[in-house]
Amino acid sequence: MSFASNSSTKINHVHLYLPITAKMGIGFWYILGCVLLILIIKYHWSRRRIYQVANLLQGPPTVPIFGNALLFRCKEEDIFGTITKVIDTYPSPMRLWLGPKLVVVVKTASHIEKVLTSPSAAYKDDIYKCLTVFNGDSLFTSNGVTWKKQKRLVTPFLGSRYMDAYLRVISRCCDTLMEKIEEVADGRLINVDYYLYRYYNDVVNETLTGYNPGAQHGKIDFFISLCHEAYILLHSRMTKAWLHPDFIFKRSNSGRRQTYISEIFRKFLHQNIKLANGNNNNGEGFKSIYKRVSEEKEKHPQLYGDQSVMDHIATLYSAAEDTTTTICSYLLVLLGMHPTVQEKVMEEMRDVVGTVVENITYKDMCKLYYLGMCIKETMRIFPIAPYILRKLSDDLEIDNTTMPKGTSIFLSLYSVQKSSEHWEKPNEFYPEHFLPETVTNRHPYAFLPFSSGVHSCPGQLFAVCAIKAVAISILSRFVVEADGTLQDIKIKADISVRSINGYKLRLRKRFGSFS
Repeated sequence: MSFASNSSTKINHVHLYLPITAKMGIGFWYILGCVLLILIIKYHWSRRRIYQVANLLQGPPTVPIFGNALLFRCKEEDIFGTITKVIDTYPSPMRLWLGPKLVVVVKTASHIEKVLTSPSAAYKDDIYKCLTVFNGDSLFTSNGVTWKKQKRLVTPFLGSRYMDAYLRVISRCCDTLMEKIEEVADGRLINVDYYLYRYYNDVVNETLTGYNPGAQHGKIDFFISLCHEAYILLHSRMTKAWLHPDFIFKRSNSGRRQTYISEIFRKFLHQNIKLANGNNNNGEGFKSIYKRVSEEKEKHPQLYGDQSVMDHIATLYSAAEDTTTTICSYLLVLLGMHPTVQEKVMEEMRDVVGTVVENITYKDMCKLYYLGMCIKETMRIFPIAPYILRKLSDDLEIDNTTMPKGTSIFLSLYSVQKSSEHWEKPNEFYPEHFLPETVTNRHPYAFLPFSSGVHSCPGQLFAVCAIKAVAISILSRFVVEADGTLQDIKIKADISVRSINGYKLRLRKRFGSFS
């Protein structure tokens, strides 16, 4: 009896408890739902100006949640073509939605000028933070006061004052390159970028760290392959919005791989600096950029730390060896496709430097105007940085439409550099686009090979000298030939615009003095 009574009491308690629990559960979810609804409404209300601007601009149709992001869900080699096709479809400014992120695309010279000359657009877009894992807090990734300090530290040592010293390194490495090229200059088809990558790795390493690692002798092929892989991983992350947050990327396979490569990259640079201190293989009296920057840092220890110096060296390395290789490879292929242009370059070389090119100076380099025009035309057709992204720190008006603070602005330099509005023969290799009188009459923001203004590339003089040096050395010894036409070159992009089919050409020995 006692047992039955107790059981009955327990059952009643359970029956009483269940409705209360159910009511509490319903109440909890109701409150949670209300809170979430309020947060969602508040979020969208705070972005109402962004939505208003987006509705004023043309752009491709969107899908919920993803916006236009699914348009770029394609093979890595097809992303550049897809972006170009989308941008060509709509007038400037246009809009893209990458998930919840509004991106305003501009592609006319006047719009690009408006953005790049505005203090509101002085800050890089958040997407550049993807480069931090490789370059640290450097010119590529920093903004504001930090960026100004970084540029002030590095820029002086990349100016014309130091070019003759760097040209001695370039010339010495060029001698090795010519020995390697000589072995294949029998008319066979070669991928010239194979040789140029190794040449520029020696040049850039020796100039930056003071040590020549012997890339042209095959001593760092593994390291070079890792750098190529890193560039692909960086681009892949930048084009996949879900990998932008560090806490996701670092836990992904590509994030772990990127971290591994970055660690090897830093160790490699540190090792070269140590070897340079113990083995002066670059000529008596030469002072590397690392030494110059370190000495400057010692004068202002409160502004710069050791990590800051290494971040700069890492940035200059990754910015220099890949871009100069790519530009020079394109240049040689285009000269091979256009023998008449190649002969004009030869005539200029005979006039400026005669028949001896080994001891060419920076002053001589500056006199090679037509070769410089060929390099510029190469960079017009195949821009190393086809796009620039900025994030507005304040409102900015473009064509009577006010872009709100926080908007990402995507500047398509590739589009404006192929526009018939500014170029007589936009789809041809035509160095005469850069005749002085033609340049004077063209919009100054129709061609920005090294960006513009305070954000322009500090290493552009070095890059042009390094490219001219190779062109002079090769053309003075060999006739360059390439099959096909400009239209046959298919391109893709990671951190540079590359040829899908490589940079194939033939070299044949010249006989006599620039014969």
